[in-house]
Amino acid sequence: MKTLLTFVSALMLSQWSLSQPMMVTISDGSKITIDEFIESLASLNEQVEIFSVDSFNLYFEKHLNAYRLAKNLEAVTYDRSVLKVALDQSEYCMKKGYLDHRQPADNKRWASDRCVYYAIETVMEYENLHSCDMRVSVLNEYLSGANYYDALSRVVLRAWQLSPGHNVALLNYGQHFAVGTSRGDDYTMYSCYLLIDN
Repeated sequence: MKTLLTFVSALMLSQWSLSQPMMVTISDGSKITIDEFIESLASLNEQVEIFSVDSFNLYFEKHLNAYRLAKNLEAVTYDRSVLKVALDQSEYCMKKGYLDHRQPADNKRWASDRCVYYAIETVMEYENLHSCDMRVSVLNEYLSGANYYDALSRVVLRAWQLSPGHNVALLNYGQHFAVGTSRGDDYTMYSCYLLIDN
């Protein structure tokens, strides 16, 4: 919360003027008042509290498939059975407080081991990890009119697109995927994207 207040304070001071209400410039170039900004932040906090991993994945599927189709690749499908494997890893990372593809238990050490553990038949698995603040990272897109799941899925997808190794996993051959998401007490979201070829 302290980081968020610092962020809001910096925005307020950078936009402050004696002759007019304090304004915040958002990503599309438009301006809103500080009161509108605070209302939007409160609304965003409510969205975080009632987070639906299925809603997030459906928006992620839409954006991921648009990206894949633009590269002449086949679309992939969100698969709730794959979600168990992805959630296992995102929860592990959340509990540890950092991102790690490996777990200490032999039966869950790698993504392939976790697929066997959850009885998911695969030929190959591709895994990406990511963490971000669920509010601050999506605030500009949310303020520009995107709903919360749309904004958050764009932010997470864009982070993986900008990293060459993670981008390869987005564009690999596979049929089914899921993004497991786990939230820490500080609103940090730990995400695990798992694409499987079976």
